[in-house]
Amino acid sequence: MNALVIDLDGTMLHQEVEAIKVRGRSGYTYFSGRAAEILSQISCRMPIVIATARNNNSVSGLVRQLPEVEFAGFVMENGLVSRTTLEAEPSCDPVWDQVATAFPDWERLPYYEQCFGAIVPESARNNARKKLNSVLEKLEIKGYVYTERHKIFASRSAPDKLAGLRRLSIEPYIVLGNDWNDLEIMKDGSYTAVLADAAPILQQLVCRNRGYKSPWKSHWGTIDVLLWAAKIVMNKEI
Repeated sequence: MNALVIDLDGTMLHQEVEAIKVRGRSGYTYFSGRAAEILSQISCRMPIVIATARNNNSVSGLVRQLPEVEFAGFVMENGLVSRTTLEAEPSCDPVWDQVATAFPDWERLPYYEQCFGAIVPESARNNARKKLNSVLEKLEIKGYVYTERHKIFASRSAPDKLAGLRRLSIEPYIVLGNDWNDLEIMKDGSYTAVLADAAPILQQLVCRNRGYKSPWKSHWGTIDVLLWAAKIVMNKEI
């Protein structure tokens, strides 16, 4: 099934205040009301799939506020969780509870099912990756450790949104992304677009593939790439 695949943070969600706000651990990010209108119209013609590092609980907080948009699937936790509906029962891997007990001073991030996520105290951040790898080794867990700004994660496999899409039999026909974890799905996409402040590696990929790089950032950039996608889907202005 061909679909429009959209990343959230930095692609659809931004810090600047807009009509729709989505709660996060440390505050809100926002989704443009105009972007919601365009997505709704696209969803009448092509399936839309969210592909994000966020978990089921967080994605639900956005989707509940977009009742006019029909979503065909959700790839979450960087590809570790794939669902056609957000109402499905969570499938939590108990091994991450064992990992969490080894770090009582770290603030564990809630609601993640197939990975361990935490905020590491600033005083311990220099050695956090090494310590986490050491615990995984002691527990005989073959894992992959990665960081996202002030957060640290461990999972049984490397982040791979494309693998998550494959489990849903989704082809990334049009892909809107922003960061390194969108690279593989953008390589596989037929049409790709980024905002002006996307990771340089994605900007380079889009230029090589003759995709679209918006001259705008934040909500203006989101609206711009969605209108670009709408022209491909509908062959007309919205």
